[in-house]
Amino acid sequence: MMFSRSLRSVFLVAPLALCSACLNPYACRAEYRFAEYKGILGVDEPIEREVGQREPGRVYLSVNQQRGVDPYEQVLVSVNVWGFVDSVSEVHVHRATAPNVGRLLFSSTSGYMVRDSVWNGYPQAHSGPVSWSELWSTLEDGDAYMELHTGTSLPPVRARLTQVRSGPYQPACT
Repeated sequence: MMFSRSLRSVFLVAPLALCSACLNPYACRAEYRFAEYKGILGVDEPIEREVGQREPGRVYLSVNQQRGVDPYEQVLVSVNVWGFVDSVSEVHVHRATAPNVGRLLFSSTSGYMVRDSVWNGYPQAHSGPVSWSELWSTLEDGDAYMELHTGTSLPPVRARLTQVRSGPYQPACT
């Protein structure tokens, strides 16, 4: 009799415990990852040294992704243009090596000049022309460069992109 009650209790309690573990309202339901890249305008090789935030020609690119609740894929660009260009009309990220050398991976016209020396882009949702996974993997492979276009007849100015740091998917709980 006692064994029968214990067995019945196990069959009643075990499913409730499993369901509560699956439906935990406090469980984290989103994951986030990021990667940051640097470069210097006019330099076509990967950069091995630190690049100061105020250094002329400093290029910064950040890619951020969240999956699960409120997913997004976002790109942020900042470039210290002092001594290189007077204005920025568009920023491009291209593939650096074969195959498809020069293939456009990302472009943005959304930005503003700060004291005529730094062009800051707004955090922008990735919208192509290539898939997010292709952009991410090309950057991660060290196979990309940034190009600044001035909107004049001057040729664009390039900077090879080098990964500074990255983080794998991790819980993104608030």
